[in-house]
Amino acid sequence: MRPAFLFIFLLIASFAHSNETFIEAEALINAEIPCNQLSEEQFESLGDYYMEQMHPGEEHEVMDKMMGGEDSESLHEMHVAMGQNIYCGISENTNHGMMGGMMGYNTLVNSTTNQALYTALLAGAVILVYLLIVKIWKGEKK
Repeated sequence: MRPAFLFIFLLIASFAHSNETFIEAEALINAEIPCNQLSEEQFESLGDYYMEQMHPGEEHEVMDKMMGGEDSESLHEMHVAMGQNIYCGISENTNHGMMGGMMGYNTLVNSTTNQALYTALLAGAVILVYLLIVKIWKGEKK
């Protein structure tokens, strides 16, 4: 019984922290604070908020994990970049590039092994689609 209680407590605490961050971000947006007056932490809060708006709930958590996970430098940089890009229109402040980092492209391409894996997965998907089409076509001929 105790592990379940602990899990529920941690889940509520995590939600409260996220909710606090989102309330702060909404306040910044509503106050229309100029970009040159915002700190890196405020941009991170804005980026996290915007990401939640685009990919709510569990989808946001999955994307956070894909970008390095909570408390990682790569996730911090991405949230800062998103905050700057969306709130201020600034897009050159990260070495990931906005869409490259968001979609995981640079992480895949920067490693030869990951690039080979990506190519193999893409080829596998194409083959599966082809086989599915053949199966459907043969089924209609009967």
